[in-house]
Amino acid sequence: MEVETICRTMGYNTGALLKVSTVEELKEISEIYQFGIADMRCASNQLTIENCSYSLYQDSTALCMRGEELAVSCSHYPFNLTVFSFSSRIKIKMRVGRFKCYASAYRFGLEMSLENEANAIILERIGTKNFTKIADKMKHKHKKKYWVEK
Repeated sequence: MEVETICRTMGYNTGALLKVSTVEELKEISEIYQFGIADMRCASNQLTIENCSYSLYQDSTALCMRGEELAVSCSHYPFNLTVFSFSSRIKIKMRVGRFKCYASAYRFGLEMSLENEANAIILERIGTKNFTKIADKMKHKHKKKYWVEK
């Protein structure tokens, strides 16, 4: 409830809690800034944090240790996958082809690494309801951030 209220206050639809220690950029920020708030409580219908109860961190009775910090990541969508480029090169005489697929994904506004989180396949649509697999063993090229099938 509190995460959704924080995100709505900032104009977003949804959000998620993140452990600061899992996001490199947040680790650096947490070294510079002190904790913000603690003991936050919001009713389920709160639209903004102004009507929630919370303590400033320095006034809280439940102090956190380093590594226990949490951050909120807000977004308009919980998950967003975008395929932004697709290319193919086919040599008909040699009966070979090469397919490349570039994509990006964001979960609660933070970019996801797709290398171990997603697979890519290429389908050919036949009619309105049928599909045939063209390529289903695509390999992810981590440094170039695309999938390729030869």
